[in-house]
This record gives sequence, structure tokens and C-alpha cells, in this order.
Amino acid sequence: MTIIGAGANATTIDANSIDRIFETLRDTELTIAGVTLTGGSVSGQGNGGAIFNANGAKLTVLDSIIVNNQVATSGGGIHADGEVTIINTEISGNTANGNGGGIYTAGGTVSVSGSTISGNHSTVGDGGGVQIGVGATMTVTDSTITGNVAGRGGGFISTGNSRLTINTSTLSGNMAKRSGGAIFNNDGSYLEVHNSHLELNS
Repeated sequence: MTIIGAGANATTIDANSIDRIFETLRDTELTIAGVTLTGGSVSGQGNGGAIFNANGAKLTVLDSIIVNNQVATSGGGIHADGEVTIINTEISGNTANGNGGGIYTAGGTVSVSGSTISGNHSTVGDGGGVQIGVGATMTVTDSTITGNVAGRGGGFISTGNSRLTINTSTLSGNMAKRSGGAIFNNDGSYLEVHNSHLELNS
């Protein structure tokens, strides 16, 4: 399925805090372009405030804004267990009471390019911007990660044999209450950072 809006500033899908906005199931594909997704909210044990992407599903988000969504567990903006591609998109102001304020992925493959991940919060967990969980792979290129807050890994936390590669990006002003203002890389996880700026993280 493909959803094409008139532009993120013109087309808004607002869940009004009733539920998450989209859920992609195994062996399905969803493309979202030129849309703002806001007001997604999941309580209890559910994941993915705006979008839940299941194992075996494919999700593409481009030229969009994912803002002010919340979840009680993981993935305030997006919870990704499958394959996710994010292009020229803003993920901001999302909150997870657990992990991954902006994005949480476990076992998935996530590519982010030309995008901004900003002002997301993990209120009692880790990975204010992003948590890359067990067995997941994430590549970030030409993007800005700024102003995210968590217990550990204000910008990113990678855990459990995951792989994180950051290319030509900026990580600034992220904050961890305990450790890893920009990035917290756990034992057994793989991290590469190339031609990028890390500044004013705390």
C-alpha cells in the first residue's frame, strides 16, 4: 500500500491519542510520502506509537514528519522489527516510557538518510533518539541527531550483537542521565562512525 500526501505541511494524520496510526504485518509493504503522523498513543504492552513494523514487513517513509507520538514500552515514533527505509524525514518530539524514544528496532534492518531525529525522549529507559536492539542493523547517512534524552545513549544505544554505522552525520546536544550522551555501544555490538560531527553531547 502507498499513501501519498500533499506534503508534510499540508497533509496530517492525527490519531488523537486513541491508538497507533499504522501497523504493517508480515509479508506486507507500506510506503508513506509527504505526510505528518501525530497523536499516536499505545498503552500497556504495545510498541510503536506512530508505526509498528512487524518482522517480515517492509516500510518506507519519505518526505514526512513523525511528531508527538507516545508509547508505554518501546518505539515512541517507530518500532521496527522488519525492514525500514527513512528518507528526508523528521522524527521529533516522540516519547517512549521504555526504550527508543524516536525509533526502536530489534532484529530489523533500518536505513536513515537525509533525515532529522530530534527532541525524542526515553523517560525511564535507553536510546532517546534510537535503540538498536538484539540482532538489528542500522545505517544513518547525511542526517542530524539532536536534543534527544535518555538514561543511557541520548542519541543512540546499540545492544545485543547489533550493528550501527553512521556516515557524514551530526550528533549534537543529546543527553544521557547516566552514560553515553551521543552513543552508548554495549559489549558485543558493532559501531562505525565515519566523517561525522559529535559535539555538545552530555
